[in-house]
Amino acid sequence: MAPGTPHRAVFVIATTPAGTERALQEARMHATPPARITLVVPAVIPEGGTTADTDDLMTEYGAIAARGGIRAPYVCVCRHPREVIAEFPIDESTLIVIGGASGDRSGPSPERALATLLLGDGHHVVFADVRGSAHTENGAGGVSSSTG
Repeated sequence: MAPGTPHRAVFVIATTPAGTERALQEARMHATPPARITLVVPAVIPEGGTTADTDDLMTEYGAIAARGGIRAPYVCVCRHPREVIAEFPIDESTLIVIGGASGDRSGPSPERALATLLLGDGHHVVFADVRGSAHTENGAGGVSSSTG
């Protein structure tokens, strides 16, 4: 969906600090009122672990949210970042925004790979590259690019 297309909700899945800030910037371009932007921070449980530390994530991403004009983020404990959206009401009008580096010759970045996974699940996804471009994709395979 292009910027200005109405979305009931926009979810930003946190990645790196720079990727998250870029994703929040892109999300504001896609969120038409009364859409709400929600920042979701995956707290990934380490291999063999049973829980994840959330204190540092809450502090770091809480500051990023505040700078971006977003209320406090939701920190979700999970085994894979893909799982965080299961906790939220996602439907066909929902947009998911993920920011980060696209990758290099060796393959996509983890952030780009996550966007591709969610796209494969049929979600509307915008990948906001930290270099300034955004790729809007949807489950029907449509792709467009813009610069932010």
